Amino acid sequence: MSDHFRDLFRDRARSITVPPRNLSGVIGSGRKRLLRRRVVSVSSTVVSVALLAAALTQIDSRQDRSPIASEVRLAVVERVPLDAGESGATDFARDLTYGFGYIWALHAHDTKLQRIDPGTNEADRVITLSEESRDQASFWDVGVGFDLLWITNPRAGEVIGVDPASEKIVARIQGVGRPLGVVAAQEALWIHSGGSLDEEVLYRVNPKTLEITGSLGMGSECCVSGIVESGGYLWVSHSDVPNAPRGEAGDGDDEVFDLTNEIRKIDPRDPAIVDRIPLEGDTYRPGDTVLGGLTAVEGYLWVARPDAGFVDRVDSGSGRVDSIDLGTSMRPNALIYFEGRVWAWDLNGSLAVPIDPISLEVGEGSDVKEIIGSGPIEGAASLWVGSQSEDVDEAHSILRIDTTEPAPQPTPSEPEEKATPKPEGSEIVEELTEQEQAEVFAFRALADTGLMNPFGKRSYNFTYLDDTTQTDDGWRVGFAASDCEPRDETFTCRGLSGEGSDGNALTDTFMIIALHEGQWHVVDVEGNMLADERERVVGYTLPQREEPSHWEFPAVGVWPSDDGVFIEMVALWVGAYPTTAPGSVCEVQALNGIDVPVGEPRLHYEEPPKRSFERAGGVRGTEIEPSSDVERVVVDCRQYTGRGWEVASDPQIVGSPGQVSGAAAKLTWRGDEGITTAAVCRATLVDEAGDEVWEGSGRVEPLWRPNELNDYPYHAEVFVSTRGEPVDAEAVGEFTCQSE
Repeated sequence: MSDHFRDLFRDRARSITVPPRNLSGVIGSGRKRLLRRRVVSVSSTVVSVALLAAALTQIDSRQDRSPIASEVRLAVVERVPLDAGESGATDFARDLTYGFGYIWALHAHDTKLQRIDPGTNEADRVITLSEESRDQASFWDVGVGFDLLWITNPRAGEVIGVDPASEKIVARIQGVGRPLGVVAAQEALWIHSGGSLDEEVLYRVNPKTLEITGSLGMGSECCVSGIVESGGYLWVSHSDVPNAPRGEAGDGDDEVFDLTNEIRKIDPRDPAIVDRIPLEGDTYRPGDTVLGGLTAVEGYLWVARPDAGFVDRVDSGSGRVDSIDLGTSMRPNALIYFEGRVWAWDLNGSLAVPIDPISLEVGEGSDVKEIIGSGPIEGAASLWVGSQSEDVDEAHSILRIDTTEPAPQPTPSEPEEKATPKPEGSEIVEELTEQEQAEVFAFRALADTGLMNPFGKRSYNFTYLDDTTQTDDGWRVGFAASDCEPRDETFTCRGLSGEGSDGNALTDTFMIIALHEGQWHVVDVEGNMLADERERVVGYTLPQREEPSHWEFPAVGVWPSDDGVFIEMVALWVGAYPTTAPGSVCEVQALNGIDVPVGEPRLHYEEPPKRSFERAGGVRGTEIEPSSDVERVVVDCRQYTGRGWEVASDPQIVGSPGQVSGAAAKLTWRGDEGITTAAVCRATLVDEAGDEVWEGSGRVEPLWRPNELNDYPYHAEVFVSTRGEPVDAEAVGEFTCQSE
């Protein structure tokens, strides 16, 4: 099963956004492909066993899942003026970061780094980074890692490290070309260098010795636009502009270039590009910028294409790309995950648009009515951006932004108390309502009789919408009859009865399900089902039974293409919701025409559903070895009952006594080899007398490909942050971790 499964619903990854640079050409409006969307909320899985990265899928932003709350807006709640200094000259923030409990604003035109206290919303420190004149200042990017603030200086060709406590420069990294961005990841500093006439290079630096321990050329002078860490790898968004313009274009500003966009997967151990995921290409004309921000959230990579007005969600495991059209009036330069949404920001404008990370539904934008020049970043439970005043005599500001209403919480389909677990040996068996049993049975009935074919000309897709009703004859469960046959390597389903105003396939087929003397039966089918299909499924029966809560994949399809073989799988959660059960360990095995295994099986841990609609479907992926011999794929899942993470070191405070920003500890995995689960770690902080003064929790995500990155038993580190101003504490009190 998919490597990217392990990243589903994870917190956003550490990342930097490399500021876009004006070039001698432009990204044009881009080629708008015909947009289609999945017609059911139970979206099936597209998986490549070959060059799946070459297949791009675009969907409409109205795709169904859980609707985003359109009423939620962003609003400026505080304004912090930038320090003008003794000269009184105005300046704006080139870059922002959050660390050590403070917001740090790097000035654009002088050599200052300004500290903002989120507790008071005031600038309480200003650090002078150099004695250079205002005209000579060239500091570009600021990041946090390894107890220091790291700031790039392209003109000087160095990166400096500033101790936030002493406010002194304590480290200098040189020999890294023209450094533009810096990020701490995988126990190293990663410095992005280049631009102009230099080849873009990614340097790996030991943060203790400041030695360069590796480098990787990007192959061109333009353009790296973002770097993010996710799943044990670095991911780089990159655009390549050819030396010559397209065919018969004019001169100068009329020249048109074909821009190639892609995301590159980089192995941090021995820096090398190990995979490339192509994005939709754009056109490039003089006067504009390349790709926008890159971030990682909900197990996916997200990248902005400003001039095309698109944001792409990329499945790093399968290479599937879902493109969200924000319209021609929106130029999304930056992305950030906040309050359960991905917010696309129009820098040099004032608009922020929310995107639901699962359904891809686009909400209404928030206009903060300021020209935004830097950020956004998250810190102290708020967003922070740098504002540029249009009045040259008015001080520029740092804006603190919050949502005007709380983020929506998942609505349980049934009362919480129904999920009380009943033990059966070491596994958890949960009591399902009769409606849940009927829906699971109907799903299995269609899959087992071949009527839920992920690549079928006619396939019946279970929506899990509110279309299951109880009748005198039993239960009436709704489905959407759909055409799911791939066209031009675009994997999407089309409702055979059309689509409603919300963009979803119309529910047009109803299975009549009855429970009689401990047996579930398909009694009848109403609606859009052919006679021969009806004969196959009516009369299907299964015994009513209790079983441990688990995932299963009863419908799996295989589709040959010029690039290899594609696999699509439809998932089903067999268990109560909300659930108290753990997730499942799944083994995926490809088979040939005579059921001989092709390649080695893949193990994966799938977390239990977090939202109601996740009980069926959700994008999955796998990395079965490419082979044209694959005829079918079988997936075997069981509830995971093994051991989990254990605290392997004495927890330590992060920060200094009296100014503690959290607690950290090392963990060791004691469970099954080949997988890891998530874990929630809870920590308390105590004062000098040993009295508890703070408590909080942090989450450890499942490791991605643990056997390739670690020797068993695996190890991880967890940081439980105070998520605000530093706490006046002396030590860590309790520190415990519980696997999920």
